[in-house]
Amino acid sequence: MTSRDWYLWTVLAGMLPEHALAEVAEEKSALFPASPLGAGALTETALGLLAIVALIFALSWFFRRFGRQALLGKGMVN
Repeated sequence: MTSRDWYLWTVLAGMLPEHALAEVAEEKSALFPASPLGAGALTETALGLLAIVALIFALSWFFRRFGRQALLGKGMVN
């Protein structure tokens, strides 16, 4: 084996892990979205937060308006 052949095999052997890593990176990029902070994700998070805040305000209004009487019924049976 000449020094030129040895150099060629060394270069090719060095490229094998790089090629394998490139394949793994392609597989991972196909599985995960490009950016987790995209407009769709931020919009979905904001709408979810808005829904939770609206639910908290609705429940606080309900309990202020009706108090515990709406839940207990004061034990009256007709």
